[in-house]
Amino acid sequence: MKVRTEIKQTFFDLAVSYAGSAEAAYDIAYAAGCSVTDTPPAEVEIPDVQNAAVAAYFVQQQVTPATKADDTEINGLL
Repeated sequence: MKVRTEIKQTFFDLAVSYAGSAEAAYDIAYAAGCSVTDTPPAEVEIPDVQNAAVAAYFVQQQVTPATKADDTEINGLL
């Protein structure tokens, strides 16, 4: 399934919320031609769901993780 990414989402955010497992980040990044440390493109392909209960929780609770902090945010916390 293809999904649109949100601002500040990482491949790990996408993996947990759509595939139910952080391990799927590597598959999602590879399919996008990226490294897991890169910023995801506007649309990504999500592989098979690895943990349906976790993925369903994110959909049910309408939670969209976006954990990428930029340098200004990090410096503001120090």
